[in-house]
Amino acid sequence: MLVAALIGCLNLEDGNRSLLRWEMHNHDADARAARDAIAADRMAAARDAGLRLAWPDPAPGLPDPALRWLASVRGAGEALSRETDRTRAASRLLDLTADCAGCHRELGVATPSSGDLAWTALLFEDEAAWNAGLGALDLPTAAAIGAPGWPARRSAYAVWLARK
Repeated sequence: MLVAALIGCLNLEDGNRSLLRWEMHNHDADARAARDAIAADRMAAARDAGLRLAWPDPAPGLPDPALRWLASVRGAGEALSRETDRTRAASRLLDLTADCAGCHRELGVATPSSGDLAWTALLFEDEAAWNAGLGALDLPTAAAIGAPGWPARRSAYAVWLARK
């Protein structure tokens, strides 16, 4: 999934592309770690993943749009790192996916076509991936398909994740 997503970064200069790949790889791994920890009700592990997402690592050379989104991702990671409630942690994590989607959209990163498609859809706000990924979720069809827009879909996924 990550390789396909990084193809969209090819319009950046070589040095910036490498930095962006590094940031995206780390954020992807930490967001998935948080998602899996919340699903397993391992809140300490979810908070640790939030701390890693919030870590103020230097990011020289990243394009300005990426830096703006990076600040937002770090803030969402910080909020996640303080959560002890599973339902609120799931909501914080899904707030972070909106930042991921905004950055992907602004930088023109392509949507991968493999992996957990519902999760991928939230990271890229991709309608086709969302519809393809619904089958893997135990969400009521009306709540999932009828959800009006990405905020409602993120909320439905957060509820599903906290109850998984």
